[in-house]
Amino acid sequence: MNPKLLIAIRDNDVAARLDQCLEVLIVQLDGKGRPLSRKNLVLAKPSDKEICRIAQAEGVGAVICGAVDEEISLYLTWKSVQVIDDVIGPVEEVLRLFAQGRLVRSTIIPDETAKRMIQNVSNETF
Repeated sequence: MNPKLLIAIRDNDVAARLDQCLEVLIVQLDGKGRPLSRKNLVLAKPSDKEICRIAQAEGVGAVICGAVDEEISLYLTWKSVQVIDDVIGPVEEVLRLFAQGRLVRSTIIPDETAKRMIQNVSNETF
């Protein structure tokens, strides 16, 4: 079966907290990690419990988010949903790493502004 994942999002980034997230992206991947389908769902109000319900109803195998309450993480894991949390970065980069099997807990992907800042600091230091 092709993997299906849910990413808690805010704008174009992974949402910082699952319990304050208002939008999720559900992506079905093919066997080679290419997106087969994408669906954005907007919640009426932030609710990590509603996201759990959506994940189960959609048959999601993995949830990607920033911070998540331990109770919610344990519940999803108990329901055989992989939780990849402490993820920071642009949704498309996170999706690419997941599809490549390289996304792990606590992955931080700097955006273009952060990359320029790091480069400037590196140039000034060396």
